Amino acid sequence: MKGQGGLLLRKLIVILYILAFLGAFVVHAGDILRFGFFSYAWASPFFNVFWTLLTLADLLVVYFLIKRVRLGIWLVLLVMVLDVLVNLIWDSISPNPRNYGLFAQILFLGFVLGSFPFLVSRRASA
Repeated sequence: MKGQGGLLLRKLIVILYILAFLGAFVVHAGDILRFGFFSYAWASPFFNVFWTLLTLADLLVVYFLIKRVRLGIWLVLLVMVLDVLVNLIWDSISPNPRNYGLFAQILFLGFVLGSFPFLVSRRASA
């Protein structure tokens, strides 16, 4: 994409990333406020630590998407790949046929994977 249209699209995608990660932060922080740190008592310590640390990771991603966009975009990719991978592992251990959260995460990861090349291309950064 050339010119202002490409720049506008890039900004809109980054705003969508920010909103998604702010939403994820609210979910994880809500769990901590309601149930305390490592609030997923039904899960193993590994999953508990990972899901609790996502609270901090979500905020860091938002911070970098605002302050250092290119680094933030790479962090979006990293966090989403790890989050979906860990949740798929959890789902294989403890299957839930109505795991809409995982389904939504997989869809968002698809959006991230689809938009990532555009966002990190030199033409999109210009």
